[in-house]
Amino acid sequence: MMRMGGSGADSTAHAEEAFRTASMLSLAVALIAALAASVGVSLFLSRRITRSLAPVTEAAGRVADGDYTARIPAVGLGSEFDDLTSAFNSMATDLGRIEATRTRMLGDLAHEMRTPITTIGAYLEAIADGVQEADPATLTMLGDQVTRLARLSEDVSIVTTAEEGRLTMHRRRLSVAQVVADAVAQATAQYAAQSVTLTVTMTPAA
Repeated sequence: MMRMGGSGADSTAHAEEAFRTASMLSLAVALIAALAASVGVSLFLSRRITRSLAPVTEAAGRVADGDYTARIPAVGLGSEFDDLTSAFNSMATDLGRIEATRTRMLGDLAHEMRTPITTIGAYLEAIADGVQEADPATLTMLGDQVTRLARLSEDVSIVTTAEEGRLTMHRRRLSVAQVVADAVAQATAQYAAQSVTLTVTMTPAA
C-alpha cells in the first residue's frame, strides 16, 4: 500500500512537470510565431509604404522641375494618405494654372511693348529722313509712347502683385472714341512712311 502510494505521487509529479514543460514550450512557440508574424507584417507594410511613397517623390520632383502635369495616383493607404494625395494634386493644378496665366500675360505684355517701340522707331526714322517734322504734335506723340512704355512696365509689377494675391481692382470708365483716336495717332507715322494716309470714321452711339 505504501509503495503504491509513492508510485502514484511520482506519477503525479512527472505529469505536472510534463505539463509545465509543454506549457512553456507552447508559450515559446507562440511567442516565436507572434514575433515572426510581426516581423513579416512590418516588412510587408514597410515595402508597401515605400512603393507608395515612390510616386510621391517622383511627382514632387517633376513639379519642382516645372512639370505641373504631375499627379499622384491613389494607392489606398488610408484616408490620411488620400487627403495628402488630393492636396498635392490640387496644388499641382493651381500651380499649372498660375504658370499658364503668367506665360500668357508676359507674352501679351511683350506684344504690347513691341507696338510703342515700333512707333517710336518709325517716328524717329521719319524725322531723320525729313518725312516727319519734329513739331509739338510729333513730340507729344513720342511722349505718349514713352508714357505707354512706362505704363506697361507698371503692368509687370501688377502681374507680380496678382500672382502674390495682393491685387486690388480699380474700375473706371474709358472713352472708346479716345482709345481709337490714340491708336490711329500711334499708327499714322508708320502708314505715312509707306505713303499711305490713314483715316478713321467713327459713328456716335445712338
